Amino acid sequence: MNKFKRVFNKLWRLKSSLGRRWAEYRSTGRISTFFVSQYQYNLRLKERQVGKMRRNLHYYLYSITEQNKYKKFVFMFSGTIYIQEKRANRPIRLTRVFIGKNIPVFFSYFRWDLSETIAENYDSRLFQSPIDITFELMREIIRFDFGKMDKIFILSFPHPYAARFINEFNAWGWKTLYDVRDDWEEFHKVGMAKWYDKPAEIYAVTNCDVVTTVSQPLQQKMQAFTRNKTVQLCPNAYDIKFMDPTEVANRKAERHKIIIGYFGHLTDRWFDWEFLRKVADAKPEWQFQLIGHPEPTEEQLRPNIIYKGFLGHDEICHIARSWCCGIIPFKMSKLADGIDPIKIYEYLALGLPTVSLVMPQIRDYPYVTLADSVGKFIEGIEKSSVIETDPEYIRKWLAENTWEKRVKQMLDLLASNQTGSAVLKKLALSGGEI
Repeated sequence: MNKFKRVFNKLWRLKSSLGRRWAEYRSTGRISTFFVSQYQYNLRLKERQVGKMRRNLHYYLYSITEQNKYKKFVFMFSGTIYIQEKRANRPIRLTRVFIGKNIPVFFSYFRWDLSETIAENYDSRLFQSPIDITFELMREIIRFDFGKMDKIFILSFPHPYAARFINEFNAWGWKTLYDVRDDWEEFHKVGMAKWYDKPAEIYAVTNCDVVTTVSQPLQQKMQAFTRNKTVQLCPNAYDIKFMDPTEVANRKAERHKIIIGYFGHLTDRWFDWEFLRKVADAKPEWQFQLIGHPEPTEEQLRPNIIYKGFLGHDEICHIARSWCCGIIPFKMSKLADGIDPIKIYEYLALGLPTVSLVMPQIRDYPYVTLADSVGKFIEGIEKSSVIETDPEYIRKWLAENTWEKRVKQMLDLLASNQTGSAVLKKLALSGGEI
């Protein structure tokens, strides 16, 4: 109800504002200029933002090249939100590791409105730019003289406009990597990723030096798009800053009843609310605690399905002390088949077994139970609630699956690449015709 009131009040204020402006234009006889003036305002705003970002970008690029202390530079075309803590997805986590390895990063992020505040840079080696401004600056970055630095372009989502620049990156001596973190075609089918264009993705797979995927189903799908390279598996990973792994050993003693937990996206495009309600109705004595966004409606919840809010890692770690297991109730589909959920690594760090609807990539992960029905899901929770996880085994497994390991894999793959667009690069740098 509170969410409904907030939305209603926001819409009412918008209606009132538009009404006043409409009345003003109608009274002066300039009705046709109502929408034109808004367009012109946005155009001027965009021009000011691009101008300011261009000046800041040139200062940033010259500062990192004049210092002569950086060996590599990364252009991360993320397609995610700006770098922040609550929604730390794959591009954000990879970027943090690059920065930690003393590698400057230009981080392009997605925004929905020109009025959104441009993200601040928390480190002198980081430059964040919204996607609409990035497109204006793309060619300047591609052709900038970085000296002897290795230049790396990471395409984290195959936006058609970005894909068209891949061979320009190649021709100007950049190493290019398409990092496939989701099945974008399936996202498009459920009404997400409306920008998706399959030929653009095939173009990215074919023309990037290296292609990595987070799951085996995605690896197989991308491999079918190309014959000029081997698509590499590079799953998601564990953030060593999520929590102190030595805390894992003492968590079981703090649980006194069956409380099941989940954190992450709660959108009904892939979170199976109907399935979860059936499980909750069958076990009213159990409690299901949900953390994430967007905030669920009252109709999606049950008395024993509790929404705890959109929380940060410290708050999650505190609440999860009472959980007996973590769950991943994603709708079984081709979309879910391509996922390697980051949360499963964090469930393990919390000492939690995981019960999930069928998801091929995590089948052989430690303490994972897959189910394809309500009965099997309940059975999985019952078994997981009495499992004593081995903290030492978990620590060793997570140590082999960190974001630092994934970054090393990417850099090693790019360093060893000698096929496909690498030939184009050598031709261009040697003055040959393309």
